[in-house]
Parts: sequence; C-alpha cells; structure tokens
Amino acid sequence: MLEKKFRWNKIDSLKVIERIKAKANLIEPKMRISVIKEHQSDNRILECAVEGKTQFIISGDKHHLLPLKIYKGIKILNSSEFLKLL
Repeated sequence: MLEKKFRWNKIDSLKVIERIKAKANLIEPKMRISVIKEHQSDNRILECAVEGKTQFIISGDKHHLLPLKIYKGIKILNSSEFLKLL
C-alpha cells in the first residue's frame, strides 16, 4: 500500500513498517463499533482507538472520520491540526 499511495519502493516500505512495528502496540478490539455506516472499515479505526485508550486519531479521511471531530473523548484531527497542538 505504501508503494502505491506514496510511490515508495518495496525496501523503503518494509523499513518503515518495521520501524512502526518496533514502536507500536498491537490492539485486537473485543468490541464492535458501527458509527460510520457508509464505510464500515473506518469503524475498525475507532475500535482500536477506544480499546487502546488513545487521545487522538490522526487522519486524512475527510468523508468519514474527520467530520466526527471527537468520539468517546478521542479527538479526531488531520495532521496539520495535530502538529499545531504539539
């Protein structure tokens, strides 16, 4: 996916994925959320955020996630909004 979306080569994509895995916490949600009807897979993002007790979701999804603005206390921001907070 990184190769297609960002035009990266396979080696660079794998390096980035490995760096993310080294820092990430794997979340396997036990609950199901069905807030976003038009694009059910976006609900998986919400499930992980709730189960992982995150403060923020950083997204470029202008159609489904960003319009929510906040979900169960989790702020949903685009990257520039998030950087302003930092």
